Amino acid sequence: MLLSAHFTVAVSFHHVLPRCASAKKLYTAIPCIFTFGDSLLNAGNNNHLKSAPAKANTLPNGIDFPTHNATGRFCNGKIVPDFIGERLTFCVPSQQVIILNDRIRTDYVGLDYAPPYLAPTTNGAQLLQGVNYASGAGGILDESGLDLLSLSAQIQRLTNTTIELEEILGAAQKKSFLAEPLFLISLGTNDYVYNYTLANSSMKAEYPDA
Repeated sequence: MLLSAHFTVAVSFHHVLPRCASAKKLYTAIPCIFTFGDSLLNAGNNNHLKSAPAKANTLPNGIDFPTHNATGRFCNGKIVPDFIGERLTFCVPSQQVIILNDRIRTDYVGLDYAPPYLAPTTNGAQLLQGVNYASGAGGILDESGLDLLSLSAQIQRLTNTTIELEEILGAAQKKSFLAEPLFLISLGTNDYVYNYTLANSSMKAEYPDA
């Protein structure tokens, strides 16, 4: 019997959550999230791939998202990175007034939603709020989900992002910045669905009893 496999990894280089002095609350020094994966984490990259067999650019996708519009997420509302970002609180100066969800916050804010890498507006300072590289139907292997962003293709886009970040921040600050974010990875199912189960799959020939 063939069992579908999927793996999820979240990596952060922070081990201590310091306290926000003004609020006496625990907060994180994680400023943003970089996300890699498939349709479970895709924030809209498929919408910018002409060859993508599936796109979430019409309702009811996004009907429960704050904008009530399709965003490219394969769901009715938010995806896992969105919820994680909302739960992470990033401390800001106590005298700085932040308006969040129509409420005034003076001590902490949730993280911004990381934009999809392929969106034409994802460049410059916007990279500092994190980037979503996930692609619906993409897999760990390059041959899984052809014409989409496999894991290696997503990592190559991260390399492009680091080059842009160095242009914005300089080499030293870029290195420091990249030690701060949360890196979220979740994919693997499509290596079965769009690879192993296909009649001409080289993986099935190599692992006939899987």
